[in-house]
Amino acid sequence: MSDSEESTISDYQSAISDEGSGTSGPIFGPQIARAVGFPALGKPVRLRIDLQWCRGLREFETARDGSTTRASSFVRFEAITAQDVNNFVWSSSVQVGTRSHRGTAQWDEILYIECFERCILQIQVFSSTYEYLGEAYRPVSELLTRSEVQIRHPYGNCYTLCLSASMIHVSTDDDAECGHDMQIGSNLENQHGRIHVDPGIRPGVPTACIANSLHTIMSQLLLFMEVIHQLKASFDIAFASSDAYSIQEWTYTAYREC
Repeated sequence: MSDSEESTISDYQSAISDEGSGTSGPIFGPQIARAVGFPALGKPVRLRIDLQWCRGLREFETARDGSTTRASSFVRFEAITAQDVNNFVWSSSVQVGTRSHRGTAQWDEILYIECFERCILQIQVFSSTYEYLGEAYRPVSELLTRSEVQIRHPYGNCYTLCLSASMIHVSTDDDAECGHDMQIGSNLENQHGRIHVDPGIRPGVPTACIANSLHTIMSQLLLFMEVIHQLKASFDIAFASSDAYSIQEWTYTAYREC
């Protein structure tokens, strides 16, 4: 098991522990906090996810002692927010094949997660034994219009996750500040022509120029995600989507620091 998967499982166990102790956790819709926004990602929103089912899962698991038990699964959603680079929410764990068709986990559960209206979400599925089953990366805009998501394991099976999503816009004090920052960048571009930022940015370069370039990177990244999921590309889309999600995190982190 990789370090990232172990960290994910640890997060889930902590969330379950907090729920059991009566401490409010991230599962039931955290409040939007005042923090740094990013115009390329749109406004901070609360995304409502109606998690329905996942099909194609194995129904039974074999323990180390050879005994067989009915399998259970849970889903993890992660996104960047105005407050944190990484924000996540967990579903409950449900048994496979007991409430629906064979090989299907049925949730009928409502989750809430903070994110930006144009960000990319990471969606992961795990078994009851914390085995990583697969993941998907999708822009929020796509989740608002499509009900089925293909969950893929890099070296294994593919599952179909069914959900519906809707956005609740939340206004923050930083909306005006972000708009002001980008207006400065636009004015500089109009006065001096198209901005070209050297890959090795030196101290003294106006912050607005850097922010403008990061805005362009993020905008093109979201376009890239839309295109590769419409094409039958010869490369592995799952790996490309994972890289795009990481670039989104790095770009947003850089924007927060400039």
